[in-house]
Amino acid sequence: MTVVSKSAIFKSAKITNKRWSIRTYLILMNLVFMVLLFPSVSILYWNKSTEQHQTQLTQNIDSLRASLTDRGASLSRSMALNAELALAGFDFTFLTNVIKQVVLNDKDISYCQIIDTHGIVIIHSDPAIIGSKPDNQLDKTALGRVNAHIKHRPDTSLQIPVDFINVKNNHLMEAITPLYLGEDLWGGLRC
Repeated sequence: MTVVSKSAIFKSAKITNKRWSIRTYLILMNLVFMVLLFPSVSILYWNKSTEQHQTQLTQNIDSLRASLTDRGASLSRSMALNAELALAGFDFTFLTNVIKQVVLNDKDISYCQIIDTHGIVIIHSDPAIIGSKPDNQLDKTALGRVNAHIKHRPDTSLQIPVDFINVKNNHLMEAITPLYLGEDLWGGLRC
């Protein structure tokens, strides 16, 4: 019988008990660190950049909406003053021409109309709609806003009130301004 030593078995199987050097450990640790660090930092940077972009976009939209609201209020007040003067003289031709010109010359305005206190369209930028009654929720809401104003003209030194309705998921704003004939509420201007 032949006796085989342990060292002979290890040598024949080529199994060695060799340890890695410190340099190999350091290289492996750095590789693992880099493989984990770069994607983590990249994801963090991407998220912060996207968040900052969204914040900036929201601020720009809010600023634009505020600017359009101010512009719409100013235009509605000006048109309401002209409309009240024309209504006092029953000059509906002038009102019709003014409304058509405003809609044609301003790309931000899709329509304008003058309604009475019952919601009947007296003047509209689209002549086919003249004489129609409130038939949808927007018309009823606008009529409610017009009739919610004081039935008699408030102090003329106060600014003309303008209400806004957001339509179509905030993609469209409608300005509503009351119109007075003398001292009494006559109707409203919707643009």
